[in-house]
Amino acid sequence: MKRCPNCQREVNNDTNFCAFCGTEIPVVNHQEYRRVQKNNERNAFSKSADEELSGMTRVQKGILVFAAVVLVTVIAATTILLISVLKSDTDYSVLKKEISASQDSLVTEAAKEESTDPADITLRIVDAAQVNPDDYTLVTVLEAGASTTNEQDGINNGAWGTLDGDNQTSWQEGAPGNGEGSFIWYQLDDYYEIKYIALKLGSWRIDSDKPDNYYYHGNARPQNMRIHISDHETYIPGNKPEEHMNCFWQSITLPDEKEEVWIELSKPFTGKRVALTIDSVYEGLIFQDTAITEVKILGKKVLE
Repeated sequence: MKRCPNCQREVNNDTNFCAFCGTEIPVVNHQEYRRVQKNNERNAFSKSADEELSGMTRVQKGILVFAAVVLVTVIAATTILLISVLKSDTDYSVLKKEISASQDSLVTEAAKEESTDPADITLRIVDAAQVNPDDYTLVTVLEAGASTTNEQDGINNGAWGTLDGDNQTSWQEGAPGNGEGSFIWYQLDDYYEIKYIALKLGSWRIDSDKPDNYYYHGNARPQNMRIHISDHETYIPGNKPEEHMNCFWQSITLPDEKEEVWIELSKPFTGKRVALTIDSVYEGLIFQDTAITEVKILGKKVLE
């Protein structure tokens, strides 16, 4: 709508004469009108902002400038700090190791508090059917090793051979005689409440050109074995545990049968390192080396 210049009444945009007083209505360029109107609005806004800024006191202006400087300084300092952290890989890795060591220490203390007194635990051989895999599962082994190993070309006689699920591989100790005092050890990925250990004793290897049980009866088999469980990864079987270590060890007599033997702890014991030490053997008919084909360790993770 537009207004009559004479009577100031509103008339239609397309009207050339006022319907009320008859005065001629000048033609208006609407695009030009809107452009002028927008410019006027911008000028009014700019004038208002200038008036507000000019109305500020020196103190207020100083505070505004100071706040802007502080903000820029904080952003710059944060950027420099982030760049220095990203570049200092060595320092960051050291810090990460220190944090990890601190966490391990806390878990060790918790494990000591929750773990059963070693003197209250006994070992016994049970049937595999008595083991509930829902309660206790296979632990994860990070490292494995042995005090000695019988080195043979093309044959895996190392500690990892007891964890591969292959009856063709085994650990064979390489000490003089029948290997009494030799041990094999396993470093776990975390602390576990260990409840069961399953063993395939002797060598279960089969060769098509050899008689049945040739290697089983040919190699020596563990007869009496010590089970070691420790909450500390540096514990070595045969050494006296340090005061800060919580350790379980106990001997058990094993049958001389080519069957998987399941050993149960009467109560779970919390640890991160498991070792098996040979105390005595069933002598082999051909070889002196004592063998263990497979080892399974079942437990429940602590602090899950």
